[in-house]
Amino acid sequence: MDKLDLQEKIWGGVFGVIAIIAAIGEMLVNGINKASVLGAIKDVAGTLVMVVLLVVVIKSLMPKKYALSFEERLTNALVKWQKDNANMIVKTDRSDGNDFYGLSMKTDITSFFTPTSENANAGWFVRLPKILEENYNKQKINILFNLNRGTFFEKRNDLTVEQKNEQLSNLSRHLSSYMIKNFGDMISGISKSGKDNITLSVTLKDPIVTDEGITRLIDLINGMYQGYLVAANIDLSK
Repeated sequence: MDKLDLQEKIWGGVFGVIAIIAAIGEMLVNGINKASVLGAIKDVAGTLVMVVLLVVVIKSLMPKKYALSFEERLTNALVKWQKDNANMIVKTDRSDGNDFYGLSMKTDITSFFTPTSENANAGWFVRLPKILEENYNKQKINILFNLNRGTFFEKRNDLTVEQKNEQLSNLSRHLSSYMIKNFGDMISGISKSGKDNITLSVTLKDPIVTDEGITRLIDLINGMYQGYLVAANIDLSK
């Protein structure tokens, strides 16, 4: 609903309420009889739709109430996603830090087909702000993704260290383009840092407060995860 449409509905509803009050007042002034009652019903019916629209608009502008807190809802969504992708994504004691919530990814991509122990070698995959509502109810939330050279090139003995770093840099560009193309409506920018291991910092445009926002955040994380799995099977030197 755009701003102009919203204003039209609000003012239409306000004038509808005034018209209903006037119709009832006119009926009382003229005396309560069949003619005045029927006239009032006709006038009220003619403006009732605008009043109903006003009620709908007001309800849509009111903050949605949830049975669970934001922290519980986001944590539950992240835990579910991790369990759904437990072949590769693990939650270890080393995943979290003082100021972030993290998830790790096994460095052996073949774990996707033949799951290894949760204690298998893993590097951090994604780091989100610590799960507190005040960290997400604001602009410019930063989500960090780690490109671990070992994950993609551990068995590429045919490549030198410099070639691996070059391909890792190419991979970061591919992933950045992919994320902007598919999640550009929620991303304001992506920056990168590092060489042997590259960190992609994804900046979100809007706060994450609703269930819909949480779902989109999980979609974003899942999109990057899918990109990792595909990239592990691509020779970016070609």
